[in-house]
Amino acid sequence: NMKERLDFSCAIFDKDGNLVANAPHMPVHLGSMGASVRKVMQSNLDMAAGDVYVLNDPYNGGTHLPDVTVVTPVFSDESWGKSSDE
Repeated sequence: NMKERLDFSCAIFDKDGNLVANAPHMPVHLGSMGASVRKVMQSNLDMAAGDVYVLNDPYNGGTHLPDVTVVTPVFSDESWGKSSDE
């Protein structure tokens, strides 16, 4: 059903959890996805390459129990969380 109806959303968020880009097929989930991303970031300060976080908590950005949010951090270099001028 998810594959046939394209009932999923994909997006990229910055180091502060703000939306940078999203896929256009099902943007309805994006209103709450930022809250999920920020909660994962706040709760896991030691994120590393290869980590994957799964949540569906309605108090932290989830919409309803069948929806699951998967957050995977991506690191471009060793300066995670720092601006380029630091």
